[in-house]
Amino acid sequence: MGEYKLAVMGVSEVRWNGSGRTETTNGNVFVYSGMPNTDDDHIRGVGILVNKNIRGALLEWNPVSERIITARIQTKLRKMSIVQCYAPTENAELDEKEAFYSLPDKTLLGINRSDIIVMMGDFNAQVGNNNQDIEHIMGRHGMPCDKENKNGQLLIELCGKHGLVIGGTGFPHKEGHKVTWISLDKDKQAGNQIDHICVSRNWSKSLLDVRNKRRADIGSDHHMIMGILRIKTQKVIRKTVQFEET
Repeated sequence: MGEYKLAVMGVSEVRWNGSGRTETTNGNVFVYSGMPNTDDDHIRGVGILVNKNIRGALLEWNPVSERIITARIQTKLRKMSIVQCYAPTENAELDEKEAFYSLPDKTLLGINRSDIIVMMGDFNAQVGNNNQDIEHIMGRHGMPCDKENKNGQLLIELCGKHGLVIGGTGFPHKEGHKVTWISLDKDKQAGNQIDHICVSRNWSKSLLDVRNKRRADIGSDHHMIMGILRIKTQKVIRKTVQFEET
């Protein structure tokens, strides 16, 4: 976060059970949502890390499930809702994938319609670069693939329903700057674009860039992806009112 001067960072596969808010040694705020019980397997889990410089703009957060967490931030223009997701893999059963996508659908329906929405995370979704008839959802600069996978289709449908744009498909980067995941199988060495940052269509022009940052050492077979959104946050002044009874 410090090296890339990030304001907000979403994290998938946190693997902390329960939910909570904690503070890092340098003052950043981390909210997380994991498996519901402390004795559950330490799997899945999502979190949102807020830079100490804008922690005063954090209004609220909501641990939806071990796959979804939201946070709301005050900007100078309006409030911004961040939805961090971690979808099932493409090998998961169709019922599991459809059950997951019903959660962000319900979550997005509950967000104030005037909010700027940023939905991001590991969606395990290949959307490709064919945007025919869906130009309002994605650009033509996604990473090429033979065909979008089922997670990709579900993500496109979700974004279309809620007026979101898949940001990484809108910028003409080299393929090496689009790939977000590298297979650990040495025989395949396949790379795909399966992690995404999506923003409200009405605010898509404020999204200046989306690309991977391969230099970031995050101990994962995924690359960190970074989006640059031109919006200023605003600290929230919380006043204490005293009452006296006589």
